[in-house]
Amino acid sequence: MLQAYQSLPVRLQHVLVQISVFAGPFTEEAAEEVLDSGKTVGFLLMELKMRNLISASPGGPSRYDMHDLLRTFLCSLRVDKDFGVGQIIEKAEYRFKKYYEGRMRDVAKTMKKELERALKEYDDDSANFTQFLHLVVGETADVRERTIHEEGDNRFWLDPAEPESAKHQGQASEKKKKENDQGSDKEKKEKHQASVGVLLEQMLTVDERIRFYNSRMNAAKEQGKWQCAAEMMCWLAENILQNQSYQAARRFLDEAFKTLQTLPNRETDTVRLSLARYHYVEGVYYSQLGQYEENVQQLQKALEIQSEILTDDIMTARTVNSLGYAHHHHARTLQSDPVGYMNILNQGLERHRQAYEMVQRAIGSDQHIDCPTYLMNVGTMYLDMGWYYSRENIWALSSQNFDKALEYFDKAVDLEKRMKTEESSAPSSFKLCYNLHNAIKSE
Repeated sequence: MLQAYQSLPVRLQHVLVQISVFAGPFTEEAAEEVLDSGKTVGFLLMELKMRNLISASPGGPSRYDMHDLLRTFLCSLRVDKDFGVGQIIEKAEYRFKKYYEGRMRDVAKTMKKELERALKEYDDDSANFTQFLHLVVGETADVRERTIHEEGDNRFWLDPAEPESAKHQGQASEKKKKENDQGSDKEKKEKHQASVGVLLEQMLTVDERIRFYNSRMNAAKEQGKWQCAAEMMCWLAENILQNQSYQAARRFLDEAFKTLQTLPNRETDTVRLSLARYHYVEGVYYSQLGQYEENVQQLQKALEIQSEILTDDIMTARTVNSLGYAHHHHARTLQSDPVGYMNILNQGLERHRQAYEMVQRAIGSDQHIDCPTYLMNVGTMYLDMGWYYSRENIWALSSQNFDKALEYFDKAVDLEKRMKTEESSAPSSFKLCYNLHNAIKSE
């Protein structure tokens, strides 16, 4: 490999080490963004292909790739000063991160309305998306300082306060940025979306997300990006709660709230939406502790902000759905009070319905990763009502609610199948749907 590399013209040597930053197959478009070779990229890639140093997929738009062993060899050259490629690779990594930051935001945005297409785009490029996250997490302070000095770029990767679509982000002039900030209400509402967080739920395990958000929190602190730091603390706390680490989550939530309260621009929409994320996770925290009043109070605060700024939105729907959970869990403590029990169950039912309908209004269909869960939640509420009337020997109402539960469980499972996400979403939940379905039928 060393002989093959040294036999190349210098210009091809540099191209080869730059494209080694790709962890998997890549398109010519992606190569154009990562290389500094202008319009000649296609010819350069063909030269490397003719020398059997990279391969190209047959048929359709070409996707190039190199053998893992060659990629590892090329990356190892960066530590040898005799080859002088360390800076070349570092600059290529910067351009790679810049391109894939935009790709991640675009795929996350697509996932709202065209789930199957978004998942295919992610699957086709999953190795490079993973590489992007790896490079972001591993970015050191000295690399960031060189980026600021050489590129004039002080970005925080995946800044939640930036627009959803960040392709070529950072290249706009200050005048253009100012124009964007003064844009229409619709443009303002497209900022500070949490779509990437939803995508990361599909890409990473809970423990991987914890490591990712912990790294981003520390990076934000080092860069003095305090709003980003606070928001990363909230995402981190939300994932830590999935491991039932209540004390750790409490520490991050307290620090996030204190940080948000000290921001000079805390009345702006983006900071208020970060505060909404804090209130949402705070609500989840109290939910897991079984403290109903505090749970609802925090979720209502989040909903008030989201409803004003985002109106119908995926994250607003999640808050509404969580209120449904809060009412459902509280209802189970009221079974000795039939009137109170049914009233609170109906409140929960209405919230789950509202969440499902909100997603439909937001994206124009129910083809979103959250919708099967919302349908299942509606079914579960009807199921509890059915069991209640069964215990009270009110058989007509019992049968009616069991039938509604079956209807919504069937809708949830059918939607999963139509979206082709049975394996990637929540298979255990929908297995539960089938079990409940069978249990009701056997009654």
